[in-house]
Amino acid sequence: MLIQQLETKNLSIGYWDLKREAWLVFGDNNSGKHLLFDNLIDFLKQQQPAIERVACVNFAEQERLVLRELERDESDITDIITPGTLVEQMLSEIEPQSTIYLPIAKQLGLENKLTLGFRCLSTGETRKLLLARALLAQPELLLVEDILDGIDTDTRECILTVLKTFTQGQRQLIMLVDRLADIPAFITHYALFSEGELTLAATKKQVEQDNLWLKLQLNKPAKPLPDTLYERPALNSDEPIFSLCNGRVSYGDNVVFSGLNWQIKQGEHWRILGRNGAGKSTLLKLVTGEHPQCYSNQIRQFGFQRGSGESIWDIKQHYGLVSAELHLNYRVTVNALTVVVSGFFDSIGVYQAVNQSQKNQALIWLDWFCIGHLANLPFQSLSYGQQRLVLIARALVKAPRLLIFDEPMQGLDEANCQLVISAINRLIASKACQLLYVSHREEPELQPVFKTLKLPIE
Repeated sequence: MLIQQLETKNLSIGYWDLKREAWLVFGDNNSGKHLLFDNLIDFLKQQQPAIERVACVNFAEQERLVLRELERDESDITDIITPGTLVEQMLSEIEPQSTIYLPIAKQLGLENKLTLGFRCLSTGETRKLLLARALLAQPELLLVEDILDGIDTDTRECILTVLKTFTQGQRQLIMLVDRLADIPAFITHYALFSEGELTLAATKKQVEQDNLWLKLQLNKPAKPLPDTLYERPALNSDEPIFSLCNGRVSYGDNVVFSGLNWQIKQGEHWRILGRNGAGKSTLLKLVTGEHPQCYSNQIRQFGFQRGSGESIWDIKQHYGLVSAELHLNYRVTVNALTVVVSGFFDSIGVYQAVNQSQKNQALIWLDWFCIGHLANLPFQSLSYGQQRLVLIARALVKAPRLLIFDEPMQGLDEANCQLVISAINRLIASKACQLLYVSHREEPELQPVFKTLKLPIE
């Protein structure tokens, strides 16, 4: 497969001979690599002969399915929370024959998830579903973006085995990753992007000896953290940050967890561990107050007994959140600065007056993450990694009592990951906040001393 003279407003590829090899696409969050897949699909359809059988597994495809589920949701009318389209239905949309889609579901470990709704799937299960749908389309070219982000070890090995098998069938794989640890052993060729241009495409060995590759691994220098201008809501010293007594969450017959007793005391930092689907994200929704089963559980948080007349905003004012779900749901048409400012109001978008000190504080945090030049650009026009940095700045801007970071490094390159880790370490060292952290990835330089909760509970 040969790509020549692919020129768009923000992406340039002069010559790229794919040769049916397994390719890795790499570059920093400003490299323009995130533009490749959509532009490549359009380009290939215009070639003679056109390449039509192209499948893509990326954040854009996940967002498309999430939006479709929201359009089908009738909970506002029926007052019943629906689990979404069943996994089996989503597979049969691509391939109606169960004799074909069931073996792929089994290969990806989805055979016991067929009757679950899309909304009930964990991050890893969603990734496997997207990959299963892509494989069922029998593509000549498979495009995969950051598929290993936010997944457990077993799921990772399962996905890598499936992708390796795909490359052995005279089919083309292009895999985009942001972290060095996510590069599979079976990848033979690298394509490096910089400032919107394909700058180097060669074998793995040749690229790893190039100066451009070495520069991608350099860390950005971190400056002192910004001073806070936000006055934190008062909380009595004996109040827990969060307390759950005999917690239970279930969807019909599917019990996510039951009999969970857990407390976050003031001054503690916690990490939640567990495989994909163990209930980590569900528990975080209880902490954020956004899960509908908060009121069927005995919860006390930030000085409030849930169900005692408090509002969701009484809860939100105490924490800053970064998660894949928030990222997917932040779809309003605003610029990056407005997204950060919205952290003062715990809203998606800004719907009240903003003072100059709030704008200045937001700009300071954007500058700290080296993205101040993006402040006036539309949030949706940024790369996924740039968007993630903006959302991290949003979580930090009001100096919250509790930082809830659910796979915060998702979509970030190596240098930006180190910048975020530096921010976390400095905040914790200054005792400015507490951290509730969820990630399948080990970050050796992360310094907080964590207490751990492992799900599912025994």
